[in-house]
Amino acid sequence: MDLVDEKVNKGLRTKEIALVLLVVFISMIGLIKFGTFTGNFIAIDQTFANSSTTNIEVEKEALSLNLTGTISGTGSVEISLQKDGEKIIIFQREKIIHDYTILEATEGPLGNLLTYGEGNWDLDNDGIESSSGVVDFSVNNSIFDVEEEYLCTVWAVNSEFVCNGNSDCCAIAQVERYSEVWNEDLYVHLGRYGAGLNNNVSSKLIYFKLDGEDVAFEESDWRDLPALFVEDINIEEEIVQSLEKGLYTLNVELDGATAIIEKINLELLNRKIDSVINEAISLKAFPGAQILVIKDGNKIFNKNYG
Repeated sequence: MDLVDEKVNKGLRTKEIALVLLVVFISMIGLIKFGTFTGNFIAIDQTFANSSTTNIEVEKEALSLNLTGTISGTGSVEISLQKDGEKIIIFQREKIIHDYTILEATEGPLGNLLTYGEGNWDLDNDGIESSSGVVDFSVNNSIFDVEEEYLCTVWAVNSEFVCNGNSDCCAIAQVERYSEVWNEDLYVHLGRYGAGLNNNVSSKLIYFKLDGEDVAFEESDWRDLPALFVEDINIEEEIVQSLEKGLYTLNVELDGATAIIEKINLELLNRKIDSVINEAISLKAFPGAQILVIKDGNKIFNKNYG
């Protein structure tokens, strides 16, 4: 190899090393997103039913982090890391809401007034629950000017019907009777009455009295309200932001939701540099390298390869 070839090869190696250093530097400041974590993880393994904080230790400089966990419920959620006044938001969701209208009672002798129930289910009475929750419905505040013992309520959950109240009344409606009490609340959850994630629940009041040859019959208009169920969310959020080593506060803010946090994966700086340089050496891009990384005037990485 002559002197010219040696200088050319040396120049190429210099450019290759410079390119590797550039990749490492860009990775460190968070401008390139890497999909697979190869670093350590911090086990959390906690269920948060209320807002809470816990301390975690980041032992080495990290390029990015990935949180693994599950969110259930329909309320607001914010999960963040805090250190020295700096806040890194890992996951955030506003409360899930939807528009609905509770109409006034229907006119006539049967004033059908459909509302969400006042029991121990769907406590905020908005018709939205988690996939394991229950939405209750009530016609208890309906207004009527007939004999109560001859009343029945026909319920429809999407296209499936059920009747509560007087047996003759349910029979004339041609709907199977579920309860003897006309104003018993209806409880809907996933799978019951064929309920799915998005449902329309309707009610109608019927009065039927057969007295010899005399027949008295009244019925109200239908009233409708939604019942929505929200499936749990699997969190797999990756935040590309460098983390200094040290003590961090994991802050979990919840309002009407539950968070299960399994672990926080960290892509460590030294492992990413090792991966990049060793791959380059295996491809014979250069026989070896020395990598020096300085951040904020401090040497945070210095290693020889090859």
